[in-house]
Amino acid sequence: MHFLKRLWPQSLAGQLVVFLLTAIVLAQAVAFIVVTDERRIAVERTTRDQVVARTVDFARLVAESPIDLQNRMMRNASDRRLRFDVSDTSILSREDFDERDNVLERRIADELGSLAREVRVVYETEGLGAWFRGAKKGEPKIEGKGPGPQGSVGGPPRGGPAFRDFVGLTISINLAPGTTSGGRWLNMRTLVRTQPPTFEGLALASVIATAAVLVIIVVFTVRRTTRPLRELAGAAERFGRGEAVAPLSEHGPSDVRQTVVAFNAMQDRLKRFVDDRTRMLAAISHDLRTPITSLRLRAEMVDDAETREAMMRTLADMQTMVEATLSFAKDEATAEATRTVDLAALLDSLCDDLAAIGKDVTFSESDEKLAIACRPTALGRALRNLIENAVNYGVAARVAVRRADDAVVIEIDDDGPGIAEADRARVFEPFIRLETSRSKQTGGIGLGLSIARTIIHAHGGEIALVNRAEGGLRATVTLPTAKV
Repeated sequence: MHFLKRLWPQSLAGQLVVFLLTAIVLAQAVAFIVVTDERRIAVERTTRDQVVARTVDFARLVAESPIDLQNRMMRNASDRRLRFDVSDTSILSREDFDERDNVLERRIADELGSLAREVRVVYETEGLGAWFRGAKKGEPKIEGKGPGPQGSVGGPPRGGPAFRDFVGLTISINLAPGTTSGGRWLNMRTLVRTQPPTFEGLALASVIATAAVLVIIVVFTVRRTTRPLRELAGAAERFGRGEAVAPLSEHGPSDVRQTVVAFNAMQDRLKRFVDDRTRMLAAISHDLRTPITSLRLRAEMVDDAETREAMMRTLADMQTMVEATLSFAKDEATAEATRTVDLAALLDSLCDDLAAIGKDVTFSESDEKLAIACRPTALGRALRNLIENAVNYGVAARVAVRRADDAVVIEIDDDGPGIAEADRARVFEPFIRLETSRSKQTGGIGLGLSIARTIIHAHGGEIALVNRAEGGLRATVTLPTAKV
């Protein structure tokens, strides 16, 4: 089942071609069966008419000809597949023949009328090889007589593939008194074709030619029709990574055009919504600077030194939050161009920079180039936040990157205490710090993970935090690879 699933085409064009080929084969098979059956019926009817006409004509000649002329006629008329003789007895005994209803018997008897007292017919489907083994003229050999289906020239023979289209036919006619051979039996043995010559080669060629023409037409039509859908899929993927996507051209079938129109409208609304919120966030952060500065001046006039220091620390925290928020809003408002970069090289550069300022950071070099489409400055900020968190809360950071199917996976391990499962989702919320001292020495203001997740999601990726069995926390970032 898995093997068949892998063979099954995934594209719309491929599936339509498979369905079309299946329909063509089934239609041609039905047509072939119908035509073959019609030809079989026509051949049976023609063969029956020929057998009746030939038998009746020869019986009339024998009945009206002298004995010496009869012998000459029978010798001249007999060959490998046909034998005539006149004798006092029928070659069909009562064991071979019963008085059943038989189409040929009735027709021959009706045609001969008073010239025949009795007509016997038996079909043979076995022992037909003797007719094809070079029996001497006038001495055909037939073995294993046996009646075939009633009312037809014969059923499918069991003599092997070479004789499947033939049936042995034995006819005995008791000539009526008053004729030259009155009271004697005219015996005839022959092979007759009951199936038309096959034409599998022609039928197969017709199916292949028809399928080839239709497949070419369908592939061209489907690819032309689904081109807007492929463009839409590519635009949706780029938009999901936060790239600027120009409005798509609205062409193709009406339902496809409606989908493209809806996507363009959705993209425009989302862009306006995000831009509005970003501008509002930047404006609020900017406007908060003035009251914070004013409060700082007033705090300095407080006489109580302890109260003054507490107020200054609070205002400093607020100032840091505002500056971080404003910086994030400005970064989001800046339309950084998307480029394809080597993620391993980007991580190596980040780790080297942090190691240069004394951070305990190591990076496991990657042997392959891991290309991704991203906004390098924004993604670098997100990864730097994660690595710095690992160093600040977990003593050291060990960074590794690898490929996984159509994505790249970044793993950042530390040696810290880890995070309780109940807090792993909460730490991504803005201004959330699990370390409650609020000290600058033990952490920031609680925006690092929130900003990192926002940037990673904007690149179409995912981030997850898990505690390692050997101790410490692992941050796993999954990013889609570039389509090249």
